[in-house]
Amino acid sequence: MRLVSAVFFFSCLIICFLIVGFYKISPIKLLSDAKELLIEKKNVALNVLQACEVEITSEVFRGSQVFIGHAYGDPNTAKLSDFISLNAEKFMHNYSSLVSRIVFTGDVFSVPSHDKWKRLRSFASDNVDIIISPGNHDFLRPDSRDVFKQSEFASRSYPFEIEVDGASLIIENSIETYWKPSAQAINIANSAKHDLIIIARHNAPIKELSELVNSKNGMAEDLKTVEELSNDFDNHKSYIWIIGDSGAFAHMPRISCLTYKNHKFIMNGLGQTNGDSVLLYYDKNIFEYKL
Repeated sequence: MRLVSAVFFFSCLIICFLIVGFYKISPIKLLSDAKELLIEKKNVALNVLQACEVEITSEVFRGSQVFIGHAYGDPNTAKLSDFISLNAEKFMHNYSSLVSRIVFTGDVFSVPSHDKWKRLRSFASDNVDIIISPGNHDFLRPDSRDVFKQSEFASRSYPFEIEVDGASLIIENSIETYWKPSAQAINIANSAKHDLIIIARHNAPIKELSELVNSKNGMAEDLKTVEELSNDFDNHKSYIWIIGDSGAFAHMPRISCLTYKNHKFIMNGLGQTNGDSVLLYYDKNIFEYKL
């Protein structure tokens, strides 16, 4: 078996050298071309979407809704015993008594536990509503899922709707649906009395955003394109998708904003690095607040 494997390996190596020699292409150029092809593929996908900007604010507005993605921070330094990242802790300590609601858009803890979920509730002000839109760290593994379901944050069935400041806020569990918006979530959005719909979730709902995520764990192979997705929704309403599976690593953008027709996709998450930010919804607008 080893002899056969060795023969196969050297045969492949010889073929590669023959191709390189015949076309007079260096191995370095082959690798460079492959890299450029991948970049081109990514750009073609993203070119369907238009770039947008999220206004930066230096103020945390009283009564605002806060969205925190990937709260545990840097995956490279996260330890078993870690709570949420220091940036997230500091924000909650300073402002949880000021805002009306904090929505964690997944990956709250690197390794969840009963005590951590209890601590999260006790760590915040009593008057702030805390909502979890689960991520893969919170819900993908059976043990993490069981721990989450035993917490107070699993008392509501997903998806569910909350009325907030002139908009309908829909909270999804995109892990359960393999990133796809569920038929129930689409129905809630289309039948909502408000024309502004905010959909908070962990995972990107369309193929075009899959190159901007922290992880592709659990992604459906038949995830829709943005055009296909938009056909499922009422084109007379405006949709803001707040996605928490991004920004975990320092090389990634702290925030990405892209639009297609009446859909705006905002990807944001913490990496415990410079420029970390959270999102605020206030007075029918989304703001970026840098930590």
